[in-house]
Amino acid sequence: MKPELGRGPLELAAGQVLGPGAPVDLEAVERFTTPRAALEAVVLPALASGRCLVSFSGGRDSSAVLAVAAAVAQREGLNPPIPVTTRFREHESADESSWQEQIVTLLRLEDWLRVDCGDELHILGPVARALVRRHGVMFPPNAHLHVPLFEPARGGVLLTGIGGDEIVGGVRFTRTAAVLAGKRFPRPRDVLGVGFRLTPFALKRALSRRSLRGISPWLRPRAHRDLTQALAAYFGTEPIPWADRLRWWLEAPYLQAAQATFDVVAADAQAGVQHPLVDPRFVAAVARLPFDEHWTTRTEGMRRLFADLLPDEVLKRVGKASFGHIFALDPRLELLRRWRGEGIDPELVDPVTLRRIWGADPVDPSSIPLLQHVAHVLEGDGSGSAARELEHTLHDAR
Repeated sequence: MKPELGRGPLELAAGQVLGPGAPVDLEAVERFTTPRAALEAVVLPALASGRCLVSFSGGRDSSAVLAVAAAVAQREGLNPPIPVTTRFREHESADESSWQEQIVTLLRLEDWLRVDCGDELHILGPVARALVRRHGVMFPPNAHLHVPLFEPARGGVLLTGIGGDEIVGGVRFTRTAAVLAGKRFPRPRDVLGVGFRLTPFALKRALSRRSLRGISPWLRPRAHRDLTQALAAYFGTEPIPWADRLRWWLEAPYLQAAQATFDVVAADAQAGVQHPLVDPRFVAAVARLPFDEHWTTRTEGMRRLFADLLPDEVLKRVGKASFGHIFALDPRLELLRRWRGEGIDPELVDPVTLRRIWGADPVDPSSIPLLQHVAHVLEGDGSGSAARELEHTLHDAR
């Protein structure tokens, strides 16, 4: 993770983004009558650019963004948005074609770009390696999956659905807030949420540290302690009130880092990028909803926001495609067999444990940034070629 993107040595070693994030003032954001009105205002400039694409997986969030953009385009007489989708035909777990086709048909979209992909999008494949060579290791480490989607967006704007899990789904304390405000009669199960709200910060931080004991186990003890302290300090500030919680999500360091990465990838393709579900105008409109319009589940939120655009079976679905194959590491990979600790800080990382983690199935996702960094170091100093090694391994496996 390169310093210019705000990442430091511990973050690279741990595969975690640490805070604090940049503050967000939702009160200073333009006011809209409804969250839908705000969302429509967010996507309108992208549609007006004349070339608006939507990163479309068929999941709830990308479907909602696509549906809103399609409705605005029809109303304003603009070119409709173009869904663009990566397809991995050899991996059934990544197949969402039935959901995708249903939504594209429902929205009456004639253009749909489908990009067939394979091993080139592996976490150590040529697309990811090229991104690391240009910009260093970035967060998230699978950001390269969007490279094929940005290429056809050149000269236009790509809309994504990132942030739906947080803004629409991050509502676990909504009922607790209602109980504390005297607007819901307490039930026995409310004791945990209320107890958390009333717990002093120091105790919350201690509880968070205990829950983080197993994170990034390849770190040396002191580095692991520094990591858990930093993460616990952040999670210990998790608020319960509706508006405060939404702002907390917008300020989440990992979410802000992901947006910075998308900006860089978009610039490479000479395209623009927007994330409507984490746009402060939309989030502020959600934050200003009256109490009786707050929701307590992800599905309820999707229904309140998009029931007029998408069928209920889409709004309530909980499954999504899995792209675990891009993280799979063949134990025959020469990089894993020949690595002798190059590219890591031995004061932060235990190479023996890290090698074991990389040989596990599945691989710990938090170890991937360090793996990409090591591959880049080996490729750069001539002691090995991640490109050649990966291609040989994949070829032998076929």
